Amino acid sequence: MSTQYQIRPATLDDVASIAQVQVASWNTTYRGILPDALIDRIGIEDRAKSWQKILTEFTQSGQGGALVVETDGRIVGFGSYGPQRDAVLVAEGFGGEFTSLYLEQSHQRTGLGRALMGAMAAELIKSGETAAALWVISANTNAGAFYRALSGETVAERADPQGGDMNEHAYGWCDLSALNG
Repeated sequence: MSTQYQIRPATLDDVASIAQVQVASWNTTYRGILPDALIDRIGIEDRAKSWQKILTEFTQSGQGGALVVETDGRIVGFGSYGPQRDAVLVAEGFGGEFTSLYLEQSHQRTGLGRALMGAMAAELIKSGETAAALWVISANTNAGAFYRALSGETVAERADPQGGDMNEHAYGWCDLSALNG
């Protein structure tokens, strides 16, 4: 695998690649965590349409954005960020949100996730945010370990509203510049 990578803003031309990475990541990350029927319903075409809408909304609103990470000219991961959508986290002082972070399994644990988080933190700082948080399904222990390794602290928890096993933890960073260094 190449150690050379580029992180750049996502464009509408990237939606198919973003969708492919997301579907592949869901299949490798969430099997055994989420119901197989749910994972099997996640399709590339539907995800591409969703990402086209999301990227268009970022452009139109001027708030938030998405970045892709490429190795050898191919998108292998992406992340998105913007204003915090959760009122509880806003009240706790986390005005920014990391809304997604996905890497192909073969590119996990290579430093690309850390680089992508740093780049997203830099973008949030540019937009005036100093702190940000994100929600993670508690059973996704690899993601939790990753965010803790980046000095993310558990700042909130919530139970599955349907009474199932999809409890969540929020990880937060009070100083985004710590991710950008």
